[in-house]
Amino acid sequence: MFEALSDFVAHTYGRYILLIDEYDIPFITVHLANWSKEDKQAAQGILKLLFQTMLKDNDNLRKGLLLGVFEIPLTEMGSGANNIKDIRMVPTEVNDIESSILSADQPHTGSGIDALTDSFWFNAKEVELMLENSIGWCPRIARHKPFIMDEIRSWYNGYFIGRFRGKYNPWSVSSFIEELCIVLNQS
Repeated sequence: MFEALSDFVAHTYGRYILLIDEYDIPFITVHLANWSKEDKQAAQGILKLLFQTMLKDNDNLRKGLLLGVFEIPLTEMGSGANNIKDIRMVPTEVNDIESSILSADQPHTGSGIDALTDSFWFNAKEVELMLENSIGWCPRIARHKPFIMDEIRSWYNGYFIGRFRGKYNPWSVSSFIEELCIVLNQS
């Protein structure tokens, strides 16, 4: 099934980049399941085959990007995956954690891991810009913008990602603004 979908996408758009968010969840689910050893091995076999099909044996694939919270080493599970670059968004050593927190308010260098880490989250200026851009289809935001921004800060701010502080989860903030506009436009 995936091969047919992959062929269709490649035929229509050319070779593609495959993004897989939360790739670690199926592996954790299998590991934590109250299943027999045989059932767990069968599920792991299915996952192995799926990842092989999507990432290793896929001639249509230009690149694959897997995002996850937990470290699931694909090379060790026998997926056949190779040339994997493990980019961590948090420091791996205790000394790095301390210096990371201390320097979190410093701007990033714009290259390497800092650029990647800083790209996956919104900063306060980007959230304010989202609010400003939402005024066109939700005019009431203009009257309450400072209050709304304070609410967003109290609900969604505070992530420490690598050495960056004050990052906002894009999905959470976007969903909040969308729901807020629905409510404001109905009243």
